[in-house]
Amino acid sequence: MPTIGWRDIACTEAAGPVQFRNMTVHIGPEHVARWKTDPDGRFKLTVSASDPTRAHLEKFYPSL
Repeated sequence: MPTIGWRDIACTEAAGPVQFRNMTVHIGPEHVARWKTDPDGRFKLTVSASDPTRAHLEKFYPSL
């Protein structure tokens, strides 16, 4: 299960599409807000079945 952390996307604070590895990930304002409360937490990254260059964030895994 691939995950993505805030540092993986240079701690961006702007919602919108960002490049991560070889794909585009849409970051929403709710994702940024969650990372601001737990900067070391990670989201599950789900790659689109129809387009492997696109992904979205799902479940949040808080830091330990």
